[in-house]
Parts: sequence; structure tokens; C-alpha cells
Amino acid sequence: MFQQNIQYICSICSKDISNYRSVTNDLKFKIDNCPNKEYYQKLRLNVDKLCSSCYMKIINSYQRQISIINKNNLIEDNISIDLMETSRSNTPTNLMETSNLVNLIELIETQKEELIYQNKLNEINQQIVDIKINITDDTISMDKENFNQLIKLILQKDLKIEILDNQNNQVQKYSFSQQMELLSTVLLKYQNDNDEYLLDPDQFQQMIEQNEPKLKGFFDEMINALIPKRRLTKNREKAIKQVVVYCYLLVGIRNKFVKNFKLDLGLYLNSSGMTQTGINTLSNAGLSVHTKTIQKYKKNIAKAHLTKLNEYFNLNSNLFYCFNIDDFHDIHGIRRPNTTTLSSVNHMATCVAKPIINTLPAPAIINNNRFRNCTFFNPDNIDDLLIKKYLYSNIQGIFDISYNIQKLDWVNNNSNNIQFENQNQIELLTIHIYDDAINERKEERSMKNLKIVGVQKQNLHSTKDYLNALEMITSIESLQQYLQNNIIPIIADWPGQYFIRKILTHYYQKFSPISTGNFTPLNVPKNVGNFVPIIGPLHISLNFREQVILVHHSFFKKFFHYLFGDKKKFAQKPKPWRINLLLELIHNGWRQISQKILLKFGDNCNDIEYRMILDLLDNLVPATLDIYAILFRSGAFDQYFNTLFRLWTFALRWKRKNYNKAPLAFISDYLYWQQIDHPLANIIPKSLIILLSNHIY
Repeated sequence: MFQQNIQYICSICSKDISNYRSVTNDLKFKIDNCPNKEYYQKLRLNVDKLCSSCYMKIINSYQRQISIINKNNLIEDNISIDLMETSRSNTPTNLMETSNLVNLIELIETQKEELIYQNKLNEINQQIVDIKINITDDTISMDKENFNQLIKLILQKDLKIEILDNQNNQVQKYSFSQQMELLSTVLLKYQNDNDEYLLDPDQFQQMIEQNEPKLKGFFDEMINALIPKRRLTKNREKAIKQVVVYCYLLVGIRNKFVKNFKLDLGLYLNSSGMTQTGINTLSNAGLSVHTKTIQKYKKNIAKAHLTKLNEYFNLNSNLFYCFNIDDFHDIHGIRRPNTTTLSSVNHMATCVAKPIINTLPAPAIINNNRFRNCTFFNPDNIDDLLIKKYLYSNIQGIFDISYNIQKLDWVNNNSNNIQFENQNQIELLTIHIYDDAINERKEERSMKNLKIVGVQKQNLHSTKDYLNALEMITSIESLQQYLQNNIIPIIADWPGQYFIRKILTHYYQKFSPISTGNFTPLNVPKNVGNFVPIIGPLHISLNFREQVILVHHSFFKKFFHYLFGDKKKFAQKPKPWRINLLLELIHNGWRQISQKILLKFGDNCNDIEYRMILDLLDNLVPATLDIYAILFRSGAFDQYFNTLFRLWTFALRWKRKNYNKAPLAFISDYLYWQQIDHPLANIIPKSLIILLSNHIY
């Protein structure tokens, strides 16, 4: 019976209807006997509503099916009657003409090879194969029962093939609304099963077609409908990616729970500083989620963050990790002072972790043939005896020659296959530009396998600040267990080196029999004793590049004005990108004229200005440029280690505060680990690039 006065939606075609047909038991019976019943079987009894058009499609399909079945039953009955009449005649009952029977056998063989639609004809085919045929010298025969069975099976198979063909044709006739319904179901299921969504067009198309075969060709139709064929290939590829986005947006309008893409877009807009009104406007247009959804999602992430970190480190407790701790400044703030604050700039401590794949944890205590219960921490802190021994045995005479001469020796010896020549100039100029939108920096700035441990608002200016920062690590239960037996390197700048090393010194004074000095230790917790502060090559490179410019400022000022004109201002402390540009320009210029200059003046010229320029261009500049951009990124640890020693001599000469000590701390630690055969002495050279990279920019 028709129902009225209320607006409903048809469960098949999604049209708005006021008059509808309910799904009854009688209708479900007719659906079960339809050739295209798979499409209608999801209809729920007494729940779904149908429009008159869809209802009549089901009824007509059922009636056509019944008509076909009745017709074929009649044919089978007539054949049986004919066979019975033949059996009563005087002709032989078990024999047929040889030529006709041969044709029939060929038909049977053909049936064996025929395409099996959806594996629904296997049973009939097997029954045809099982029919018995008697073959003698000149006669081929079959009994009446087998012959009757053969005819029936052929008719049944033809009927099933016709039904399956109708079903296949029906699949191709799905309307756009029906396909959108199927796509909504597929994307919702994929969203529930996976944390990520697919934006690659090929992967997206493959995924929807594998999960729902009825969507084959749908994505191609969307491309043909939205993208003109005459469009250029490059622009067409970009437009195809946009079609994937449109699919997510269309499905999001149909089903509000399919929102992964819109949520990510909303999070990006929120982090980019768009106002709540702007985001909500896009939400009303169906392009984003509401700001309340964004805030709720961010709160849930923050709430579950510690639990997920604990699960991750517990699951991967057999790996070696390095951590970065550094300060991060939110400089995009209001700097106009008010009655309470001078600016809205925030200072934050950031901690991230990087696993070293296929590397076992490094134990804090070493027990081997030479040492028993030997800790990784050198009780002498910076061991001058070890440094002097290494200097006399390995580096004596090396610092008497310039870095360029040393580099030439490495090239001739093919040390570590370092590529000093044919370097990409764009890479060298953008080495300290931390924008991941630059194509040359995408892989290096990748956050793959990186774990953000924590970001908290605080300064990093004191021992107390670094104790609070280390709590981001020690507050994780699985890392507490990890730290009981293993060490964790902390890659940090000079303040991080100084204060964490100070914490370790006070720790071993308080909790260990190792004597580290005659002083009253600070109140440090017991769980901070297995951290290893290591100076990162990024900080070394940045500071020494800047120091070269500052020490020789007058020289570079004249060089700058020569290149860009006298009206251009050269800052007392230029920005990093300008420092890189000047150093690269002067280095490449020196490479072109160095042989002529050296030939002109010779080795015995003692003029102060000449010696200063020669030391600057042939020693200082190339060493500061190569230590990070080439040596470190090539994984050439021995050359990196020797060049670090060379840079320390520069800092010592300049009386550079802090960095006349920072390289020595790493040099002393590494030599000590070599002496006691600690695993870190092998891990650092093998995993130099991953281990010492700073992932906080």
C-alpha cells in the first residue's frame, strides 16, 4: 500500500519520494528469483523504501525470469515426449547416425573449453563431461538416459549463460547516483581499516575497483567528464590528481563520516593561521570540517600521544635510537607590547627520536676481555691525554698543509669514494635552507620514521631547563626500561652539550663510585645517567661558516660591494643564505685562479696579507663548506673526524667562545669509546648521516 504525507528517499535511486513501496516478504521472494538479485539483496525488510519505478523494475525482472523458465520447461517436456515416441518405433533405440553423433561430441568438447562465468557453470560442465559415450569400430552410441540428460544440461547451460549475460549488462547500467553510493561504501570501509587515505590516482583507482568490481570504469569516466582530452600531458596529470580530491569531496557530501581528506585540509588551514570563520565557511561549502571537529581531533591526538609512543618504543625495544633536543621559536607573533607582555613569541623545547634500522641498542656498561663493568661515560670528562695521543700519532703534520691540499690527497687515494667535484650548486646553496618545499631538500627533510616525542613551552637556558626537557623522554615507561641498560645519544647544540654533560657529571658524582671532581652534586634524578650528548655537524657547520664571515668581515664586505654595488648594505651579521652564497662564490672563484696565484708567489712568500688570504681561501673557506655538505653527507667519517679537529684549531686561534671546546668533547668521547671497544665507536661511523642529523629546524 502507498504511504503519503512524509518525504522519503528511495533506497535504490536515492530520489526524494512522498509515495513509496515497502520491502515485504513477497518482494524479497521475487528479488531472490531475479537474474540481478545481487544488486537488490541488501534491501532490508520493512525498513527500506522504494519508488514506483524501482519497484516495477524488480517486478518486471521477476516476471521475465519466470517466463523464460516456463518456456524452457515446456521445451524439455516436448523433447522427452519425442524421445519416448522414438523408443516405441521399430528403429534402433540406442544408435544415432554416426555423423550427427560426431557433431554432438564436438559440441561437448567445445562446452568443456567454454568461458565459465563467475564459476557458476562448473557443475553443469562437469555433468556434461561425465556423460558416457560408447565407441566401437564403426559405431558411436549412447543410451537413452544419457542422451536425455545431455539435452537437458545443454538447455540449462544456455539458460544460465543468458541469465549471467543479463546480469553483466545490468552492472554496466548503474546510474551515477548508484556508483556514488558504492564509492561511499568503499571509501568508508577503507577509512575505517587504514589510517591513511590514497591520493595517488593509480592507487586510488586500483583500490576502489578491487574492493567493488562494479566501480570498474567509474574513475575513467570521471576523468573524461572533467578533463578535456586536448589538455597538455603535464597539466593533465595534475588535473587527474584533482579528480581524486573531487571524489573525496563528493563522497564527503553524501556521507559525512568519510572525512579523512576534509579533516586533513582543515588541520592544514588551522595550522596556517586561517580564522575559525574562514574554516567554517569552507565547512558549510563541503570542502572542510568544522573547527569544533578540528579541535576535538587535536585533543584526542594529544591525549593518546603518550600511549602510542609507549607502545611504539615497547614494540621496537631492540633498536638503537638517537634523540634531538633543541629550542624552537614561534617568531610569527605580535611583538607590540601591552600591559602584561612585550610580545607573543613562544619559546619551546622540542624532542624527536630517530630509529637506526638494523642496529642493536648500545649497552651502558661494557664487559669484554679488556674491561669489566666499564661505563660509557669517561670519568675524566674531556680526556686531554687521549686527544694528545691521537694528535701525535694520527694528525701530526696534517695541519701543516692547507685543507685543499689534504682534500687533493683524499681524491688521489679515492678515500670513501667522496665526490668533491661535480656537486650540484643548488644543493650546496640550499644546504641550510630548511624549507621542505624545495625539491632538492625533500628527501633530506623527510619525516619518515621520525617520532615526535614532545613539544613543550619552555626555554633551554639552564640545567633545570634541560632536566625538564629530558623528562619528555624519561616520562615514557618503555623508555625508562630501555634506559636502565642502554644509552641514548642526544644530538644538540652547544648549550645542550654543556648542560647535559653537566647533568651527567653531577649524576656520576652522586650515584656512582666514579670520581668526577671535588664538588657538591646537584639534585638530579636517577634516570638521566645514560644519556650521551653529541654535537651535531649542522651546528658545527652553521657556526663556523658564520665565524669565517665575522672574523674576515672587512674582506667579505669589499667582496660583497664588488659583486652587488656600493649601495647595497652588508650586515654585521649576514643571514645564513647570504653567508652560503658569498662563501660558495669566493670558493669557486679561488678554484679557478689558485694555481696561477700559487705559481706567481711561490711557497716562500711570507707577506702577511698574502698568507692571510691564502689561509682564508685555501684552508678556512673550503673546510667550513665541506664538513657538512660533502664529508658528513657522504658518510666519510674518518675525513669528517679529521676536518672537525682542523676546525677546532680555527676556533682555538679565534678564541671562539664555546666552540673552542664543543668539538673537543665529541673527539674525546669517540676516542674513549674506541679505547674501551664500546659499540658506539662502530655505530657512529656506520650510521653517521642518520645518527648525527638534526631533524629540528
